Amino acid sequence: MTKNVVVVTDFGDQDSYIAELYAPIVLNCPSVRIIEVTHQVPSGAVERGAYLLGRVANRFPAGSLFLGVIDPGVGTSRQAVVIRNNDRYFVGPDNGLFNRAIDWSKPVEVRLLAMKRELTTPTTFDGRDLFAPAVGELCAGRFFEEIGIQGQLMATSKPLQAAWIGDHWIGEVIYTDRFGNIATNLPNQLTGSLKLNETRIFRHVAAYADIPTGETAILYGSDGCLEIGANRASAEALLDAKIGDPVICTTDGRDDQ
Repeated sequence: MTKNVVVVTDFGDQDSYIAELYAPIVLNCPSVRIIEVTHQVPSGAVERGAYLLGRVANRFPAGSLFLGVIDPGVGTSRQAVVIRNNDRYFVGPDNGLFNRAIDWSKPVEVRLLAMKRELTTPTTFDGRDLFAPAVGELCAGRFFEEIGIQGQLMATSKPLQAAWIGDHWIGEVIYTDRFGNIATNLPNQLTGSLKLNETRIFRHVAAYADIPTGETAILYGSDGCLEIGANRASAEALLDAKIGDPVICTTDGRDDQ
């Protein structure tokens, strides 16, 4: 049966790294089907890769493998892991990259891959030398229990959720896309105004085209959480938004001050 391998990296496309990453997978399993989410994640932006993996993980069938290589800690003592969860496999660094892809309501099993210092010929390319071979072996039919050794996650954990504090919800910016749309972790079920970086947004719209020029508005995001957008403009730039910025939702429309 053809195996799906879904890939997210920060490699870009001007070097040989993507081809080198895929070589061990194809050598082990020539029939593999590789689906590229993106190789354009900004260098080292683990939280951006985590958001993207979280969006796609449950959209692929059981048995799919997810290879993530956004690894600013390559060469250090950070763990290299294979995770089995919800009939899916996640292979890459234990650095938070899989925080949003894991279904934390289901069992999380972990195998640790050999660290770089244990390799005969150490390199700076764990994607090619550790992660991709493990993916290839799993695709070829090797059992999860035969990969590496049993272990536990150290830096991968359930992401923070929006919280009700006082008289309002407090969430945060978790992603901004190429259009400048701002994704939050506030669920779509919430109503009321949003406050981000001293700007209060009251308008709710169904489509970007409904937003007046030069303004921002609240939309129901396709990831299940509220987003802030603009019409043919960047809400990210208009609001000077960054990942991690707090977003306050006041559900009765009153200011929280």
